Amino acid sequence: MKERSAELAVGWIEAWIRMDLEWLKERLAPDFVHTSPFGRLEGRDFYLEKVWVRIDGGLIKEIQSFYDSALVREVLSPDEQENLGGSY
Repeated sequence: MKERSAELAVGWIEAWIRMDLEWLKERLAPDFVHTSPFGRLEGRDFYLEKVWVRIDGGLIKEIQSFYDSALVREVLSPDEQENLGGSY
């Protein structure tokens, strides 16, 4: 069981590096939950819709991730928040 867990953990990272959404779809449970300090995403399909990278002409054009900016702002100093500008 430990070996399978390690294999899945490494596969998870490698799939994100390759942007292999098919690998992720096949191995994430339909009721998959992703929790981080920035928020919680429930459901495999919802998660994969929210966290993605758009490629255009061989260049990364956009990366979109889900973050709850209110939680981020709770831990940032006023100066750090000012440096964010309108990027939140």
